[in-house]
Amino acid sequence: MRRIFSLILSILLALLALYVLSETIRIEHYIAIGNKLKEEMRPYEQQPINASMHILVVGDSTGYGTGASSPEHSLAGLLGKKYPLAAITNVSVNGAKTADVIDQLKNVEGTFDLIMIHAGGNDAVHFTPTAQLRSSLHSVIDLALTKGRYVLITSTGNVDTVPLFPWPTRFFFGLSSEKTRAVFLDVVSTYQPNVRYTDLYRMRAEDLFATEPKTYYAADHFHPSDLGYAYWFKLIAKELDQFPLPKAALSPPFASS
Repeated sequence: MRRIFSLILSILLALLALYVLSETIRIEHYIAIGNKLKEEMRPYEQQPINASMHILVVGDSTGYGTGASSPEHSLAGLLGKKYPLAAITNVSVNGAKTADVIDQLKNVEGTFDLIMIHAGGNDAVHFTPTAQLRSSLHSVIDLALTKGRYVLITSTGNVDTVPLFPWPTRFFFGLSSEKTRAVFLDVVSTYQPNVRYTDLYRMRAEDLFATEPKTYYAADHFHPSDLGYAYWFKLIAKELDQFPLPKAALSPPFASS
């Protein structure tokens, strides 16, 4: 009986080692793809003559546009399509946490009609302590309000849906993204109406990133694809329309929104 138990245990350990090895190889493969996507992308910006509005985009890779096939398909690019007469400055950085956005804002000169902040995803992935995240977010918003009239913040979706992560770990990333979302919702609620929040979080059963990952995730299985960014921007646009921004900056399809 003891020999049988030892044999079963050995087989289970061998299978576990094989799984860990295969997952390590898989993750390294997709991380390499992600690094290539970062190298090939540049953050979307536009500077029309006689701009009727000035927008600043700060944050992480979702502000940068990693995963999109071109800058025009990123969140900032779709923002430019909605506001073609707006000047857009984008200083987002891949891998930035909420605390890193403070320096991004400090290093930008001038004032803006709107500041778009994309942060929180890396805090969820790296399990930033709640108190630290809350303090950083307050600092980010306080600083943003000295440079922008209106501030729109988007945070993490449900990290439980990210195909890059091994399935046993996704549960913990999901919990972390829930905690991150809760901090953002709570902090932003104290700054309204000039600060709004776009809630990208959805339960797995209602999340297109979970039900159709091949469609809504990019080739690195981590960042949104063109369709993923387009889906998110529809949610962002609803919040943007709540701000009394200059109508002259709107393109005709959005003018009546």
